[in-house]
Amino acid sequence: MTSFCCPAFVAYIKKNYPELAKHVLSTVSSMISIPKLIKETDPLAKIVFIGPCTAKKMEINQDDIKGITDYVLTFEEL
Repeated sequence: MTSFCCPAFVAYIKKNYPELAKHVLSTVSSMISIPKLIKETDPLAKIVFIGPCTAKKMEINQDDIKGITDYVLTFEEL
């Protein structure tokens, strides 16, 4: 089992090694877990994640986590 929560890694495994996809745990990244906690406290909060990974832009559009993190900026964009 792997608990690596990088969306690029998970997408790579699902695309290139679909037989191994069942071994990838559904651990969300800190970009998802922390905003969930913030929005439980303040449902009107807007969350902006700033980091180096462009895969996070893809992650916020996944159906099961859409709307948790509102915006993603890379360091380069910032």
